[in-house]
Amino acid sequence: MKKIIIEEKLCALIFNSYDLKINKGIKFLTPNNTNLQLGIMHHQKGHEIAPHYHKAQKRIINKTTELLIIKSGELQLDFYNKKSKKTKSIILKKNTIAILLDGTHGFKVNKKCNFLEIKQG
Repeated sequence: MKKIIIEEKLCALIFNSYDLKINKGIKFLTPNNTNLQLGIMHHQKGHEIAPHYHKAQKRIINKTTELLIIKSGELQLDFYNKKSKKTKSIILKKNTIAILLDGTHGFKVNKKCNFLEIKQG
């Protein structure tokens, strides 16, 4: 996992999906207080997860969190400071996952790109 910190704020977490491996069970990769959780699971054949539901909870979401999953190609992710000056760029390639938590960001498609974006609204 790579942390992107701009002006002392955690702006993004970057993962290579090939590195997301555990031997058994469940591991969450995001801190408990993030608006969107990312976890990995590894279970043997026949393992069952008990039926369950998620109780209604009042949640206050002040910022939109985005999750990007790069399926193919190359996407440049740019980060900007409070003065709209680009301060950092990172290249996202196939099988990279980025969780955008805070700050200002933009994208540039470097190679024909296919990706998923998941966000809350």
